[in-house]
Amino acid sequence: MIRTGSRACSSLYGAPPEFIADMIQIAKESRRRPSTVRKPYHDFVPKRLAEYYELEDEAESLSLLEGECVPGLIETADYARALIAGFSPHVQADEVDRLLEIRLERQERLMGLRLRVILGEAALHTQVGGPKVLRDQLQHLLHLIREVPNVDIRVLPFSTGARPALGRNFTILSFPDDDDLDVIFAESVSYFVLDDEIDEVAKFQAAYNQLWQTAVNESRSAKLIAKAASELT
Repeated sequence: MIRTGSRACSSLYGAPPEFIADMIQIAKESRRRPSTVRKPYHDFVPKRLAEYYELEDEAESLSLLEGECVPGLIETADYARALIAGFSPHVQADEVDRLLEIRLERQERLMGLRLRVILGEAALHTQVGGPKVLRDQLQHLLHLIREVPNVDIRVLPFSTGARPALGRNFTILSFPDDDDLDVIFAESVSYFVLDDEIDEVAKFQAAYNQLWQTAVNESRSAKLIAKAASELT
């Protein structure tokens, strides 16, 4: 089952209709995060992806694994534009603009999130947008590591070899309400998956925790990122 809203419920059998209506309204208001601004995602992106964006709005922390590119929440605008434009040969210029706008809107929540990111070393060398765009992106990663305490970035070196989730990317979303289950988000070229089944989530959490310990620490990750940036001309 996919998490789509509050799971809280109580027995109101026999209560007056107006009391029930008041309780529902109170519950809705108590669930609403004051800092969350709903965006009209559903008018432009696939339904399941829009559902993920809405869950991302509500999340307290995200744990991301990306093998070949930098994830959207920590991309520079130029890197994001190049990545979006290169994703599909059929995307139009106005669509690139709108998708970039959505991505930058999502980044507005970054300071309110606890963010952990595991990057494959390939992401430091895949020249999305060309050498200058990638160099600026790597400098941005260094800024986040050094200056933004709620963002932790670790790199999985090429030398890691075989590992859990090799060739896969995924995100684990966690929420401030203990009654809300963690959710897994994964995507491919043509489909998106959201899953909050406890057993499945536990497998992804175990894999992520192992990868977090396997990746080099933040200090060594910063050195790898700085080295990759210095090699770009």
